[in-house]
Amino acid sequence: MTEIIGRFHPLLIHLPIGILIFLFIASLLPRSKWDSMKGSISLGLYISAGGAILACLAGWLLSRSGEYDETLVDKHLWLGLATAFLNVLTIIFISWQRPLIWLTTLVMTITSHYGGSITHGEGFLFGGSETTVETTSDSTISEAALPDSTTVQVQEAVMRFPFREEVKPILQQKCYSCHSSVKKKGGLRLDSEDFIRKGGKNGAILTASNPGKSTLYTHLVLPMNDEMHMPPKGKKQLTQNEINIIHRWIAGGAPFMGVTTATAIPTPTLEVPTSEVPTKEEPTLEVPTLEVGGLEKLGLIARQEANGLSINFVNVGSITPEMIDELKKMSSHITELKFGGMPVSDADIQQLPALENLTKLNLSKSAITDNAISELNKFPALRQLQLYETAVTDTGAEALSQLRRLQKLFIWKTKISDAGINRIKQKNPKLDIDNGSSILIIPDSTKKK
Repeated sequence: MTEIIGRFHPLLIHLPIGILIFLFIASLLPRSKWDSMKGSISLGLYISAGGAILACLAGWLLSRSGEYDETLVDKHLWLGLATAFLNVLTIIFISWQRPLIWLTTLVMTITSHYGGSITHGEGFLFGGSETTVETTSDSTISEAALPDSTTVQVQEAVMRFPFREEVKPILQQKCYSCHSSVKKKGGLRLDSEDFIRKGGKNGAILTASNPGKSTLYTHLVLPMNDEMHMPPKGKKQLTQNEINIIHRWIAGGAPFMGVTTATAIPTPTLEVPTSEVPTKEEPTLEVPTLEVGGLEKLGLIARQEANGLSINFVNVGSITPEMIDELKKMSSHITELKFGGMPVSDADIQQLPALENLTKLNLSKSAITDNAISELNKFPALRQLQLYETAVTDTGAEALSQLRRLQKLFIWKTKISDAGINRIKQKNPKLDIDNGSSILIIPDSTKKK
């Protein structure tokens, strides 16, 4: 009950604020005008005093939740009481009303400043430096472009700071107003590594390498009308790209310190003297750094790994023509597609481009049927296929048996019978088929391999 009363504080506080501002403006009028408004001024003083006292009571009850910075709350509370006290004095000492109104308005302004800092973060009114986002990387590399004929692609180790450079600015802009040293809603702070690892009143929020078990991520993608969705409805929401950044950071192990990554840089090619004996020209191996910005703008999570590009559709509702166009641009580099749990249909699989280097495909818990299985022949390098909890039957098993390079197949909770499994094994004896008979825990396909 006390918590419910406390939540009325933001509503109650605006009544005395508005009346005191009106009284302050009236006090600046000539004395004759002021005297003619005595009745209105007296009524306003009584209402503002009553509102201020009720607001102080509600604010005190709200502060007992422990979700706010105690230092700021104490300052705000005592200044609020001073405002109410001065308001009462203004009613009593009629001959001093105008200067007392000026003093009361000044104290109220300072009180409001601390109230805004508690609600929106310190420096909210004047744009304090705490919320300034610094995104400049310490490891920026300036490269001079060399002609294609004199360069090859090589790997260089580069130190990156994904938390400091990408994740922290998002938390500062979208989360600190409720989860920082100023306000600790749910007992949760997100303004340091220790507090993020500690979690809040409901437990841990971060499970490294597993976004699906990290509420720091899962609460971001809940429906807007879900009471657990973060940020709450009415607050500034994260963009799709910002959600992808947090997913990628957690999937990569949630490192708070620097990580070393391989980056392709141009290096001069050494000229080799021409031999008298003609030699066969060997192809140059290139390791490109892929531009995945187009994919991420469409809501896809793209992660470049050692053997190619992994693309996760976890955040999108449906496959669009724009996504297909982007996949075509990257077709030769894509080695993994993840549709697990998404409303993917046979038609969606049919419109996917032929991906010559795709080795892993996750279609688990999707709406595909046997018709989609025959489309998988356009992925000649496919090694691992997840079909568990789909409507695939023995008819699809026949098409599965044609995927001769397939090495691992997950088909528990499908309609493929033992006879269908035997037919697949006859065509591909080395294929490891997992039908759930020896599985106790379903592996999380979103974990970093």
